[in-house]
Amino acid sequence: METSYRQILRSSSIIGGASIINILVGLARLKAAALLLGPAGVGLIGLLQSLLATGAAIAGLGVGTSSVRQVAESVAAGQEEQLAVIRRALLLTTLALSIAGAVLLWALRQPVARHVLGDHGLAPSVGWLGWRWPSHSWEARKSRC
Repeated sequence: METSYRQILRSSSIIGGASIINILVGLARLKAAALLLGPAGVGLIGLLQSLLATGAAIAGLGVGTSSVRQVAESVAAGQEEQLAVIRRALLLTTLALSIAGAVLLWALRQPVARHVLGDHGLAPSVGWLGWRWPSHSWEARKSRC
């Protein structure tokens, strides 16, 4: 009993410490961006990050979240072959959806830049942002499986 509490405390402190380090790195990165780009640049970075997160969530269609149950069932049952099939299907589906979303954003970059950022001159940046979705989806998928 004592060892389980100790293990829980140890695991929690590792996760908490990693979160604190992640926050500190984010603050340092934001401070550097503020010094280099000014307030308008930091605002633009925030809008682009929000656009990236929203687009990735829409393009993913919740596939990663819905697959957690199947992965957990396969792991609990010890079905390695089934787990491999689920992971392969998840990889291909996530990749196809994120590429389709990137192509759609590339096609709609002008209106998205005008409506979200208020400047159609930023359309190339918006278009290239969509090509970050496959790697964004990959990172999210790795954390679940």
